[in-house]
Amino acid sequence: MKKFLTPILVVLLTAACQQKYVDRYDSLAVDRTYLSVECTASTIPVMVYYSGPWTAVIASDCDWASLNRNSGDKIDAIYVTFQENTGVARETTLTLSNNKNESISIQINQKAGI
Repeated sequence: MKKFLTPILVVLLTAACQQKYVDRYDSLAVDRTYLSVECTASTIPVMVYYSGPWTAVIASDCDWASLNRNSGDKIDAIYVTFQENTGVARETTLTLSNNKNESISIQINQKAGI
């Protein structure tokens, strides 16, 4: 009996291991909801998890942070670039949204440079 079950078990396990793993995110998610950055110029990635199209926007009154792009599709990183801060600490908000009217806000604080 053991000689008969072993080949069947090997075939079943091999078939299970060959199935392609697919990430599926039905709701919008990110790898962080808060960023605290130094006063020096820098670029930081934010991972976006969603199985469809999404958009990203920095608050309109912010002129010291920018994005490498304003939209994406599926799981991907977006990069936030910060200019050097030579003044007081400052803050802004990065908002991501999807086609299901879900949104996530990421609070960004940059330390003072004085």
